[in-house]
Amino acid sequence: MVLARGGLAPIIAVFIPYNLQVHMTRPFVPLYAASFDIGYLGVGIVAAAIGLLPIFVAMPVGSMTDRLGVRPMVVTGAVISATGFLALSLWPSLTMVLVAQVLAGLSNLLIGLGLQTEVGKLGKGREAEKNFSMLTIFASIGQTGGPLIGGFIIGVAGFPAAFGTAAALSVLCVIGALVLLPRTGRSTAAVAGDAAPRRAVDYLRDRDTQLAIFASCLMTVPEVLRVAFLPIYLGEVVHLDSALIGYVLAIFAIAGLVAKTALPRLVARFGRQVMLLTFTTCCGLVLLALPLSASLWMVGVITACMGLTFGLGRPLSMAMATNAATPGQEGFVMALRLSGNRLADFGLPIVFGAAASAVGIGGAFISGGVLLLAGAGVLIAPTIAEVREDTG
Repeated sequence: MVLARGGLAPIIAVFIPYNLQVHMTRPFVPLYAASFDIGYLGVGIVAAAIGLLPIFVAMPVGSMTDRLGVRPMVVTGAVISATGFLALSLWPSLTMVLVAQVLAGLSNLLIGLGLQTEVGKLGKGREAEKNFSMLTIFASIGQTGGPLIGGFIIGVAGFPAAFGTAAALSVLCVIGALVLLPRTGRSTAAVAGDAAPRRAVDYLRDRDTQLAIFASCLMTVPEVLRVAFLPIYLGEVVHLDSALIGYVLAIFAIAGLVAKTALPRLVARFGRQVMLLTFTTCCGLVLLALPLSASLWMVGVITACMGLTFGLGRPLSMAMATNAATPGQEGFVMALRLSGNRLADFGLPIVFGAAASAVGIGGAFISGGVLLLAGAGVLIAPTIAEVREDTG
């Protein structure tokens, strides 16, 4: 049973408070930054700050995860997270928002990479798809509850109280990691044989690794828009307060939860590439449709569609990366994938912020839709190749 102790259970127990604090803060930090009257481009820069450090340190962190194991990475990341959010709660300012975002980016890398690597060591192939689907199903708890809790706390007690609550959840993550996670990695395979740059080049030449990184970057588009610009769109165009914004953001997660339960069966039936092309195309069309309506019901439906496509695509990219890794180097390959993610986390908010500044907040979603449809075009050739392999 995959949830037995020693399997996913301890990982999930640590993952839940971590994921809850991420999703009760990340959508509201850009909204809080917007209150300083910094414009859409300024909001994009604040959102981009979370991806700054991981661009430079993801690969060393991946190698350290393979060498040291999951516990020290998660504990360090959670301490950094608690420090950043506590400081933002006590000394709220635009400068501290930027500092907290940078620290949150490093924390998310350490914790997310550590936990994903540990999941990747539990199995390959279909087993990896099931494990990552299960992990992301539990991620939906945070994606659903986080915006609801964050929106409620902000509505009642203000932004500093929400950031203080996030710091407390990070402390809970520290305790869980110390109690539940293994002291060392599950694999004792040596990971220091080849130089990291050479290993990176070797993996980047592999088609499966290339597709995993590309798929992960594509799935960053709806995630960045959800956390950076959808709350602002809901506030400025749909005229919702923080609590109602939390409810709409929760729809994204609930739809993703439904999608994740179906992922293993869909991949087994249609194949990874066909499903990835489908997710990407549908999400691109949905993003193009979002600025066409300011109706709460229509925005809710479109947000649910975004959640469905994101919920299917993100765990699939994780499984693809794990399947491309040799034993003992899962952390290194997951770091390659996350390097692409964090580069997208840094660049996309600035691109979307510039588009919103030029033509209005709807421009962010239009540019995101165009990017995804362009990505779908790139995926057509490998999808046809996979179908031919499966049928011939």
